Amino acid sequence: MTNTSLRTRFGIPEKDNAKVSRLIRTRIIEGVIKTYDTSVGAKARSYVPDSAPKR
Repeated sequence: MTNTSLRTRFGIPEKDNAKVSRLIRTRIIEGVIKTYDTSVGAKARSYVPDSAPKR
């Protein structure tokens, strides 16, 4: 999942992408999702459920 794919899934306009970023950040803090590959920059970052196999 990426910021863009989540916006598309929920029908959030591009101008409101900060809302999606806050949602992603909150879910990371809660331990619901995690960054898929920490070596990429913020623009290319994607996320997976925390229950996904460790990479």
